[in-house]
Amino acid sequence: MTTVSPPRMRRRVMAASAATLSLALALTAGAAAEAAKPAEKWTTADLNDATVASLGAALEAGELTSVELAGLYVERIEAMNSSGPGLNAVRTLSPDWKKQAQEADKRRAHGETGPLLGIPVLIKDNTDVEGLPTTAGSLILADSYPSQDAPAVEGLREAGAVILGKTNLLEFSGKISGLAANGYSSLGGKTLDPYDVSIDYVGSSTGSASATAAGLAAATVGTDTGGSLMYPALQSSLVTIRPTRGLVSRTGVVPLSLGRDAVGPMTRTVTDTATMLTALVTGPDDGDAATAGTEDYAGFDYAGALSATSLEGARIGIPTGALEASGYFDGMTADETALWQEGIAELERQGATIVDVSDETIPVMFMDSLVSNPAGAWVSERAMNAYFDRLPGDAPIQSYKEMAAAVAETPEMTRYATPTFTFVDDDADIAELEQQNAAYEVENAAVNLTPIEDARDTYDLDAMLFPGVTSDYVSGGGGLPTVEFPIGYTASDHNPYGMALLGVEPYSEAQILSYAYDYEQATQHWESPFEVNPTLFYCVDEVGDSTADEYCAP
Repeated sequence: MTTVSPPRMRRRVMAASAATLSLALALTAGAAAEAAKPAEKWTTADLNDATVASLGAALEAGELTSVELAGLYVERIEAMNSSGPGLNAVRTLSPDWKKQAQEADKRRAHGETGPLLGIPVLIKDNTDVEGLPTTAGSLILADSYPSQDAPAVEGLREAGAVILGKTNLLEFSGKISGLAANGYSSLGGKTLDPYDVSIDYVGSSTGSASATAAGLAAATVGTDTGGSLMYPALQSSLVTIRPTRGLVSRTGVVPLSLGRDAVGPMTRTVTDTATMLTALVTGPDDGDAATAGTEDYAGFDYAGALSATSLEGARIGIPTGALEASGYFDGMTADETALWQEGIAELERQGATIVDVSDETIPVMFMDSLVSNPAGAWVSERAMNAYFDRLPGDAPIQSYKEMAAAVAETPEMTRYATPTFTFVDDDADIAELEQQNAAYEVENAAVNLTPIEDARDTYDLDAMLFPGVTSDYVSGGGGLPTVEFPIGYTASDHNPYGMALLGVEPYSEAQILSYAYDYEQATQHWESPFEVNPTLFYCVDEVGDSTADEYCAP
């Protein structure tokens, strides 16, 4: 089957040449041969550095079944989530995970193949999965069961993924209950980063990030409103992509700000992120107006479009003027600066031309539209009500007002601060707010997009590069795609650091993923938390080496 590139891709097409395809096939065969262990039984320790691609090769080679693989992940969750290091990344397991895995094995036995067939994944607990509660981490939604999957989850099921369960998160993805601690929820508690449990784990998708980094699932799904994919990915040495607004449906996701919300994957490699994105993109959805016009992207093989030579001739801009004007460079540590500079040098070694963009108006810091939008409270109320309308009639909360009342009566949610809810019922007020919101959306898009478009045309750019997660403001506010990926570990404390490639046009995911893939293949920076932070896992037999058992507490 011929791979077709998405429309509006600028200049270079990511489709592989015959030579590249031959190389890819050879590498796949090599990976399968390397993974083969006919004389050995797979154990949970084999998942320490497993990827979607390597597990897919093992399943295809018959080294283990999907049921066995899912069972190994359940063992790891039991060993590391509540007990052991107590990462608190997974909130609940699917009661039918074994049945799902059995179905995947049947599909494979009947000749079906696919990179996600039989692969266990976890879903952030603000996204609907039929049969599991969608809690947004909140006690008030502990028994809120949706009647159907979110479209993004439907895409994963269609691809054969085993939905293993749900991950913990920052409550309502944005401290709607006034909670002070990052990564904390009244229902799920606080998630820890397996690379460094002492850090302030930033962003609402911390459960998804921690679970992926610690190998509690092959991949996870998270959401992003203001860095909630990108921050924890950076802190957990992961790859993630915040897609173009509307590329992945947000229907069935507890909303925070529809102007900024996005759904995306979190994985250990660029290939795995591309594979997950392929499944998550399901085309136009009547429940999410932003998905209009995405029919050409449903079914596109983002992993098949990756090339290890894509950086040759690419022109990548760095918004030096904006980063200097914002003082961001001054806030970077010496270790982070060294990694950033080496990352730039590596891009150049792979054939990219780095262009210094002096424009100070390019946004580089996050500003939440819930704060800056004059109609933000009404927009939030409207979005929440649309989500609750999708739930069955016996759902415990069925409106924004009911949610507000329940929050006020729940001490675990108000212990730090009493949240303020604003309600609008008057038709005249709603009409005025609709006008304000429409004007804001136009202005917000212009503020974010115009400087990028100007820089793109002035400097003839294919993408832009940002340190850390500083591209999130323009990515969220302007709706452009960003891929975040690891670039190494700081010399002083060996904590992960990363950088982000921003697409300078909507729907340029294939292009920026391929650039990140080229960089990744050349550098191979990734290290598992079991290498970086081994003392955290001394007393966890399931990760392998238990030579330090003598130091474990009784």
